[in-house]
Amino acid sequence: MSANSTSIAGPADRVHAGGASRAALAAAVLVFAWTMVDAGWRGEGHDLLPTVVAGRLVATDRVSHLYAHDPAYYNQVNDPEFRRATAELGSSYESTPFVYPPLVAYAMQFVSAMPFDTMMLLWTLLSTLFLLAGIYCTVRVYAPLANPAWLAVLFLALCAYEPLLYGLWLGQTTSLVFALTMGGIALQRNQRWLAAGCCVGLAAFVKLTPIVIALVWLWRGPRRAAAWCAAALVGLWGVSFALMGTAVNVEYLQRVNEIRRVALVAYNNHSVLAFLSRFEAPPLDRLQWRMLLPSAAASGAQIAVVATLAALAIVAFRRLPAREDDQRRMFLEGMAFLAMLLVPNIGWTHYFVFLIPVGAITLAMRRRDHASSMTLAAVAIALCCRPLLPRQDLGAATLHHLLLMSLPTFAALAMFAALVNAARHARRPDAVSR
Repeated sequence: MSANSTSIAGPADRVHAGGASRAALAAAVLVFAWTMVDAGWRGEGHDLLPTVVAGRLVATDRVSHLYAHDPAYYNQVNDPEFRRATAELGSSYESTPFVYPPLVAYAMQFVSAMPFDTMMLLWTLLSTLFLLAGIYCTVRVYAPLANPAWLAVLFLALCAYEPLLYGLWLGQTTSLVFALTMGGIALQRNQRWLAAGCCVGLAAFVKLTPIVIALVWLWRGPRRAAAWCAAALVGLWGVSFALMGTAVNVEYLQRVNEIRRVALVAYNNHSVLAFLSRFEAPPLDRLQWRMLLPSAAASGAQIAVVATLAALAIVAFRRLPAREDDQRRMFLEGMAFLAMLLVPNIGWTHYFVFLIPVGAITLAMRRRDHASSMTLAAVAIALCCRPLLPRQDLGAATLHHLLLMSLPTFAALAMFAALVNAARHARRPDAVSR
């Protein structure tokens, strides 16, 4: 009787445990969503404001002032018309420059009459949904069998993840880019080439760097997704030129070219070049956004560091079994995300949301009997969490120390080591056959 009772109770216990895990996950998602909305609602929308100002400039036929900027400081605008448009929105502080393609300004003109507080709340809610969508796609692609209880722990841990909180506080578009990029990868896995290419193309149109995912497709396939990405970009730029004219689009491209040549040593920039340049720049520049020309030493060191990382990545990639295409593809996607953060001259704190899928890739690739990769990935995420990484919105009040402002760079390097280590210990074909 007792034996039969035990055999009957076992499945019931598992069902109960599964229900409890799913309930815990639902509660954790709600806590996460509330935390993100609270971060955005408390924010001042410093990075959302210039997009609304740009829409105002387009709506009032002042397009020639769209890319006005201060020649010395990245975050300042030295233009009376731009400042006047900011004041017309009722803002109590000055806007930072507009740095998106002209088509974004054209789209924003239709909501530029909305009260900015209302706009900030709406964008906060949308950004939270974008983050949830991006995380869902990450789990769907790299951890489809993840235990709901562990996912609940992940969502609670991400409530302290500074790149997410800071991005919401700023009113940034990174959440949208994250959702589009991860959505594109999920669609590619489902063989929906057109939708996948359009998602990544739109992400690259907004933020440029997600184009590296299309490069992975171009090399490893499916090339149809890469072709649709290219078509989407051509279409978006064609519409931008048609609606906004040649002059302002050329001005945007010139502005991007100017920005790519400078070194910004501000505390919220974590690229390799920014990290190396901080050792030469005056301490005050670490708390500002003054555009500096990188020294020959810093540029040379950047090339050396990136080349070393690339060489290690190539060696690790070659160790992966050739017939294990899924592992090779995941590894390349992880390295592409890390390249987005470390290689360009700018890698803002909120960009480091892309460490989340790299961590998922590392856990998906690791052998169950090898814990070092998981430990490194956990350390990388922890380095970007409060209180280890101080609140970026407080700026100079908490980020005066070189080590503290460099933690995201160390986090990306730790995640690189975790991913390379996972590839290094991947099971060889002969081991699989046995």
